Parts: sequence; C-alpha cells; structure tokens
Amino acid sequence: MFAGTTPEPVDERGPFGKVRRAELGRVASYGVSGGAQLFSRSHRDVRSAGVDDLKLSVQLNGTGVVAQDDAVTVVRPGQLAIYDTGRPYSLHFEDAWSCAVMTVPRTAIGLRWQSVRGAMHRALPASSGIGRVLARFITTTVRECTTLSTPWAGYELGDAALTLFTATIADATASSRISPAQMLRAEILEYVRTNLADAQLTHAALAARFNLSARSLDRLFADEPFTLAEHIRALRLRAAHRDLLDPNLRPHTIAWLAGRWGFADAAHFSRSFKRAFGISPSEARRAAD
Repeated sequence: MFAGTTPEPVDERGPFGKVRRAELGRVASYGVSGGAQLFSRSHRDVRSAGVDDLKLSVQLNGTGVVAQDDAVTVVRPGQLAIYDTGRPYSLHFEDAWSCAVMTVPRTAIGLRWQSVRGAMHRALPASSGIGRVLARFITTTVRECTTLSTPWAGYELGDAALTLFTATIADATASSRISPAQMLRAEILEYVRTNLADAQLTHAALAARFNLSARSLDRLFADEPFTLAEHIRALRLRAAHRDLLDPNLRPHTIAWLAGRWGFADAAHFSRSFKRAFGISPSEARRAAD
C-alpha cells in the first residue's frame, strides 16, 4: 500500500515494490520503485484515507500512465505529472519503474486553483529547468533526510519544497494568457503572504487596500477552492505550526505564538490548529522535543 492506494497485479509475478519517505513538515517526499502493477485509488480509498493532498510524481525510470477524471497521461523518464489524491485515480506500470514523489496539502499552495488545474492532466518537463531542480530536491531529501535532528528543520525544508512546487506549476502555465483578474488575485495573495503577521490583515482591510468592495473581493476568489479568509487562516496556522517546532522560540508561550500570527483567542486557535493538523498545539510542541 502506498498513500492509500491499492496495488493490483498485471502479470503472473504479482505487485512488489519499495517505498522510502522523508517527512518535511506538512510536505512528504518519497522514493518509490517496483515492478509491473496497477495502483488504484477508489472512491472508498478516498473516503477512508481522509486526505486531500496534491501529488507530484517525477518519472525516473520506466513509463507510467496516470488516469484521473476523463484524462489519461503517459509519463516517461524526465517528465512529471500532478494529480489530486482527493479524487479517484489509477497508475499503471507495465515494467520495472521508479519515481520521486512529493505530496502537498492544497491549503499550502499559494497559486490560484485554475493554475493548478492547468498543470494537471499532462506530462510536464523534469529533465531541465525548474522541474529538474524539483526532481533533484525530492530525490536528495529522500536519500539524506529520512532522519532529521529536529522537526523544525524538516518544516523549513518543506517550505523550500512548496516554493519549488509552486514555481514548477507557475513555469508550466506561464504561456497561458493572464487576465487582469488573475494578476490582481496574484497581487493580493502576495500581499497577504508578505503581511501575514499584521493583525489588521482582514477582509475589509484588503478590500480597502486594493480599492475593491467586499463583494468584489469575494467574487475575485469565487472560483477558488478556498475563500480569501480561509486562505489567510491556513497560512497563519502553517506559520504557527512552524514556530511551535522552532527550538529558538521555545521560551515563548503558545498563546504568544498564536497572537504573533493574528489569533487573539487562544481557545479558538487551539481548536483551529487541531482541525488543521490533527493534534493540539501543545502536542505539536512536545513532539518536537
């Protein structure tokens, strides 16, 4: 079993393979290899796994076929594919193969969803440019970082992985025509990331900053999987989680760290944190010891 998928044989040898994993905060890197087989992720697998990550797979050896929705993508060595673990898919390998794989939470991606969709359902280059840098990053972290001295170091590497993931998608979709609305959305998200610690970073403040009505700001993000407020909250929770793992911030209380990222109510922060990460802030801090 690999990340909630079910392997099935395609010849008399039966499915076999190996998996290595490196935890990088909310990102995970994998080195996966095996023989001829079919991986399937059914509706039942999706419901039971309870994850909603995006998966980026770099084909190192052999050829893979990714099928999701109505699209079938052939991925050869030196190419990568992006697919959605929140919906059923299958991976088919006819012979020996190996892949470098990274899983990324949807909420951790700063790109608009239409850009992400534009990079899916097609093979992207991974033998040159940013794709090659990302492929080498994944394979290196799996080889060198399966055991880290502190979870905080893994979180920092995870942030670097997210940056490379975003850059890969942005580069792959750069040739697409960018509308004024897309440019404005990108400008707003960049402003949010730059001013995330500002307690005055509210929906109303952002509308005023960009000379928009509250309704116009909502319409700008209407086709995204998350509202602007949800995006801000997810980014702030990620920042707080990273700080909880930072040994240099250990003298500060959890309430202080929460307030640093705009959470004035400690109880509300604790509930939101547990919904996002499955553990309480205090449990996350103890796990870093």
